[in-house]
Amino acid sequence: RDSRGRLPLHYAVDTISTSMDRSDETHLVVPWGWNEQDQQQHTPVTKLEQLMSSIATTTTPQQMSPQMRAIGMLLDQNPSAASVADKQLRLPLHIALESYGMVGDHHDEEEECKQWQVLVEYLSLLFPDSLNRRDPITGLYPFMHAALGTELDLIYSLLRRSPSNVGVFLH
Repeated sequence: RDSRGRLPLHYAVDTISTSMDRSDETHLVVPWGWNEQDQQQHTPVTKLEQLMSSIATTTTPQQMSPQMRAIGMLLDQNPSAASVADKQLRLPLHIALESYGMVGDHHDEEEECKQWQVLVEYLSLLFPDSLNRRDPITGLYPFMHAALGTELDLIYSLLRRSPSNVGVFLH
């Protein structure tokens, strides 16, 4: 953990605080110097890559962004990192949803949005209780944060995994 209580996973899912432009993504997100040649010769398949290949049928491990591949490696090494809140009490799922919203708002590439959707679903599988925790910054449950975008499949998936949250609207 650093002084903000964050693990590498918190930074990897946070595209907002890195303020990166896409041409420099590899150097910012994967500081150990993963370059395009490394990406083409990629042999290990992370659990995130396997999930992405099964859900987003158009995505192969070679088509994943360097950021997603780094996140997959971090989660394979330490799956419990999905349950670690930073000093602001934000979970990686909260940060990923905020980043996903930024990707959806500013990026027209459907494949990148699908990768973020799969990541959000994977984080919720690793730490199911995260679906019942409000983001302390926005005050929103994960499905509410997803509803800020236009991806109904993601909203439905998050609600399906935590149906008790439907009652939030009824009280």
